[in-house]
Amino acid sequence: MKGWDRRGLEGLPLKLLLVALLLSISLPVVASSMDDYRTNVEEAALGAEVSRLASLISEVHAAGEGNVRFITIGVPAGDVAIELGGEGVDAMSIRGVVAGRVVRTTYLDDPPARVITGTGGTMTMGESTNIRLECILSDNRLVVLAEASP
Repeated sequence: MKGWDRRGLEGLPLKLLLVALLLSISLPVVASSMDDYRTNVEEAALGAEVSRLASLISEVHAAGEGNVRFITIGVPAGDVAIELGGEGVDAMSIRGVVAGRVVRTTYLDDPPARVITGTGGTMTMGESTNIRLECILSDNRLVVLAEASP
């Protein structure tokens, strides 16, 4: 009985040390996987909103001058946004941005639709934004005017 107690006392700290070693090795891998999963879910939700907005802009443009539509954009909370409009080729694209990095770009090329904003620059939309889209004639061509509505 005396020998059994001594083996049990020596074996327990060794087992605890091995468990702690396994946890310290596997914990960073699990934490990284969880962070990657969260990022992928945010990017997928953002991509869905970008596609939905692109589809509605194409519909407004195809319907012709005077057509107006409203849409509510909802992106995940945090450092996530959708950018619309801009100069040059940016005026024909919608960009999904996560932490200042563009992760999704959709070009409005079927039909080719140019998007302008009320300010003439880029519109950045966060968590929940109501947008008014109107097809107007500008410089003798059809464009879609995007304005944040109250």
